[in-house]
Amino acid sequence: MTQIVGDFYKNLENGSSLMKIISDNSSVERLKKTLHRHMFEMFSGTNDDAYVKQRYIIAQVHVQIGLQPKWYMSAFQDLLQSLIIHVISDIKNIEQYQENMLAVTKIFNLEQQIVLEAYELENEKIRKKT
Repeated sequence: MTQIVGDFYKNLENGSSLMKIISDNSSVERLKKTLHRHMFEMFSGTNDDAYVKQRYIIAQVHVQIGLQPKWYMSAFQDLLQSLIIHVISDIKNIEQYQENMLAVTKIFNLEQQIVLEAYELENEKIRKKT
């Protein structure tokens, strides 16, 4: 997980607009810890109300700092690819590989659905205020 998170932020350094959002609102080191915890939660097997509420908070923060959903989606694709490269690609048994791929993509898909729904709700609140 540490290598995946490290690679993720190393890749972000290539996108100056994203690094500006990070430097304006936080730090890479702080966000590495947050992402590590976030990914651990994703794979913990617990998808209760507290889990969903935390994803809504993530979306609220992203909207507040100006991170557009397209950047969120792109970042998640990068995380998925890294996970496949660092973990799943080492599996030699095709059945186990398929099971892992299906499970991981299902987890990522659920995560994205929750966060993107929360993004939309936050944006709707902003539209109603204006």
